[in-house]
Amino acid sequence: MSEKDIKKYGELRIGESIDEALISLELLKQGKLRNSAGKAFLGFKELLSGIISINHSSFSSALQEKERKFFYKVGFTAPTNRLLYYSSLMEKEFPDISDLAKQAMALHVFSYLGYDKAGEYSPITSEDDARKWITDFIKALANLILNERGKEILKEVNEIVNK
Repeated sequence: MSEKDIKKYGELRIGESIDEALISLELLKQGKLRNSAGKAFLGFKELLSGIISINHSSFSSALQEKERKFFYKVGFTAPTNRLLYYSSLMEKEFPDISDLAKQAMALHVFSYLGYDKAGEYSPITSEDDARKWITDFIKALANLILNERGKEILKEVNEIVNK
């Protein structure tokens, strides 16, 4: 893939991230919390993919040779098993992205397993907890998207929170 293609791919992924966040909010309004959490997770995954694709030259220079080959093969898609690692490499340019990645992984678990009142396998223990977690997560995600569509997401989050 050429330099121009990788950057264009990154921009498309950030656009998809915005779409997933908006879908997540719509599902949240409908009370479909596990589906909303799944879309919020995908929104983060796509945002991270976009960020690392746009910044791929500086990002890939931080990788070991074997990992760099993987990155140029499929790694720029931000596979789930690399989210925490990749986000840690982007922490300098995007403070707190590693914490957001950990939250995304918890939402991913919740989307599959649902509530856990005991908090043993999922940190989300109730419907209220899920709503707050998802809205806080999407707000943090939108703050990373520094454009008008990111502001659109923040506006929708605030409407949900202030109901």
